[in-house]
Amino acid sequence: MCRIGGTGLLIVLISFACQPQSKPGTSQVESQLTIQKETQKAAGYTGRGMQKTETCSSAADHSYEVYIPDSEVSCEKLPLVVILSPHGDGKYALDYFKSAAISYPCILVASNLIKNNFPGYLNSLNTLILDAKSKFPVNDQLYLAGFSGGARMSLDYASQYSPDGLIVMGGLTSPEQLAKIHCPVISLVGMADFNFLESVQYLYNKPSASKLIIELTTHSHEWADPETISRAMAYLFLSGIRQGDCLSENELKTYCKAEFGRMLTLREQRDWIPAELLRQKMAMNTSFSREADFGSRPEFEKSYSDELILLAQSIKLELALREEYSRDLQQMNASWWQNEISTLDARIHSDNDRYRRFAYLRIKGYLGILCYSLTNASLQQNMLPEAERLLAVYRMVEPQNPDMLYFSALLAFREGREDESKIFLIEALEAGFDDMARFRKEFPESYVLSALPE
Repeated sequence: MCRIGGTGLLIVLISFACQPQSKPGTSQVESQLTIQKETQKAAGYTGRGMQKTETCSSAADHSYEVYIPDSEVSCEKLPLVVILSPHGDGKYALDYFKSAAISYPCILVASNLIKNNFPGYLNSLNTLILDAKSKFPVNDQLYLAGFSGGARMSLDYASQYSPDGLIVMGGLTSPEQLAKIHCPVISLVGMADFNFLESVQYLYNKPSASKLIIELTTHSHEWADPETISRAMAYLFLSGIRQGDCLSENELKTYCKAEFGRMLTLREQRDWIPAELLRQKMAMNTSFSREADFGSRPEFEKSYSDELILLAQSIKLELALREEYSRDLQQMNASWWQNEISTLDARIHSDNDRYRRFAYLRIKGYLGILCYSLTNASLQQNMLPEAERLLAVYRMVEPQNPDMLYFSALLAFREGREDESKIFLIEALEAGFDDMARFRKEFPESYVLSALPE
């Protein structure tokens, strides 16, 4: 398989060696094409415009979602985009990329097996890639995309193999690991995301050996919207159009014109940081910079620098409050927290400084993560009074969080409040709790059966 080194390359060489020899008068290439078409037919591939659940031939437990757009293109093969979800929910993740795949034709695959804390995910990822390449008409271009834990796994993969580009959301990595990644990395960074600080450091200290591109959004810790993802895909696909690619100079010109217009709009709105990051992104590639004027301007650079100072001030506030809240969560009672969270919510809605507003949103998200970690640890150690105290705060911070509802059910069960526990379990499932392995481990089968929908 192209672009996969080490063991992955060895597997491919072995697979070719084991293929039947071509018939007399038939070239080896023709024989391989025949085998590939037969494999695609066995996988249910009948042409463009399909979505299905597929299973890796060499790993029966590894299912994945496939989407091939019904697009009119001249090329026979398309780039492969592998999507990783932190919860292994391939169908959910796939939905964010479909419109991008229609506009910029590619084959999408999303794993239902690989998720947070999954052991051996690099091997499983290579298995998925090899399986998709054997069953569907993909070319030698490989891209990865992921959110949160899926972003981290994509980055780790790219530091050891050689994909053509990454789109990551809700998480980034260290300068040391970035230096090992030689393809473009587009980081879609939510300004309300509690992981914002992982990415914003690179606005002030740019990694010299990296092709990191940062685009700010207004999202919290979540997948970016389909339009933003589509722009990121366009950048990767159009950065170096080759002969035989599905995209043409017309798509490139249209994309550059749209991005130039978006840059002007951001400047008119005095949104200086996103505007400058967009300009820098487009100026990095000569294919784009020759289509529109993405050159720097001293007046805009000054506005950008001034905004970075304001952003840094909000980050200083955020770090101070994080430290205070980490300490307060160990000491203060529910009454104090009710007043504090009400004050925090008021600041989120009323502060005139947009950077401080986003900082307050990130602080609240950080509080939710802190509550999750400490409550989980308390329940694992069966420290029920401490878990109950933490849950009272967790409930104020994120009243509809599925993990909070699950923890409430577990606490009630251990304290003998079975009816209340079942109510919390049903609410947790309705809110999106999906760790069924943990559910079955920590509750008796009768609970599982009563809580699960028929």
